[in-house]
Amino acid sequence: MFRSIIKITGVLLVSLSLTGCATLSKEECQRGNWFQVGYTDGAEGQTIDRLNEHIKACADYKIAPDQMAYQQGRMQGVQQYCQTKGYSIGQKNQEYAWVCPKDLERKFLT
Repeated sequence: MFRSIIKITGVLLVSLSLTGCATLSKEECQRGNWFQVGYTDGAEGQTIDRLNEHIKACADYKIAPDQMAYQQGRMQGVQQYCQTKGYSIGQKNQEYAWVCPKDLERKFLT
């Protein structure tokens, strides 16, 4: 019985480690709400390179992201990030990826 539990746990851990590498699940790729995905990434301070990770993740399912919708959503998310997150990012000593537009960056960094 104990060996069975260990085997099941091992299989689950391997499965989780394999799925943990993709930025999006198959369902998220199929759903295709690229504006929302971009907004979420922008609001988290992700760089535009995150889109390339999504492209690779969804290519496994033969799905191509709507890059225009993603970029539009990301721009709005970045605006929100830059206007509201500077203090908390600094307080938590988190890394800043230099995503804020010049007009918002000074206030963000302050």
